[in-house]
Amino acid sequence: MINNSDQNNSIDSRIIQILDTSPKIAILIGYASITEKTKSVASKYNVSIILSQNISEILSEAEKAISHKLQIDSGQNK
Repeated sequence: MINNSDQNNSIDSRIIQILDTSPKIAILIGYASITEKTKSVASKYNVSIILSQNISEILSEAEKAISHKLQIDSGQNK
């Protein structure tokens, strides 16, 4: 049996492991829900968060997040 807090801690530690690689764009997609602690960890690393069960909405929001990040990066590289 998996305790929800154990599962959430596992998710948080995985997110940190991934973000320690310094990805240019990071998007956290929560099919069900994301805890406030996980949201806090994600915000410290400037991660876009998408919460939805609708695939079309997830894709649309992911495209917006990627486009926004690319615009910011291209503005910094001028």
